[in-house]
Amino acid sequence: MYILALDPGKINFAYAVLDGELKETGVLTPPELVADIPKFVNEQIRPLLVKGGDQKTAVVIERYMFRGQSSVHAEKVNLIIGGTQLLLHQLGIECCLITASQWKKTLTGHIKRIDPERKASRICSWWWFLDPEGKPLKTEHEADAIGMAWYYAKTYDPKATVRCVI
Repeated sequence: MYILALDPGKINFAYAVLDGELKETGVLTPPELVADIPKFVNEQIRPLLVKGGDQKTAVVIERYMFRGQSSVHAEKVNLIIGGTQLLLHQLGIECCLITASQWKKTLTGHIKRIDPERKASRICSWWWFLDPEGKPLKTEHEADAIGMAWYYAKTYDPKATVRCVI
């Protein structure tokens, strides 16, 4: 299963591609203007979907939670999510919207089971992840996208072998 995970943000819009193992991570720059959102979705998100070829594709997107920031930023990010959902619907691709707490709680429990000695206060630390070439990630948002992809794979295909956590 080809899984594209998207971690939207007002400055960094990260993604991770999981296809049995971590294949790609990256950070997209969202448009400044709301009017440019359709172009962003078509030119930057659509190409990530086609890489899956004919196999079953799923997209998981972290819901953007308003935490007191400017409502203009929240609106822009949610419009990008909506535009992406519309594209996915048109292409017949499954989309799952999740909250950060949903996947982080599951991943934290998994890490505690395989490494009970781990004493980090924030167990889903972004520096635990490496990109597919074994290099450190550019942003914490990429780690969030990897965590979401892992969560989706483990939740919807329990037999999946997912190699992305160090």
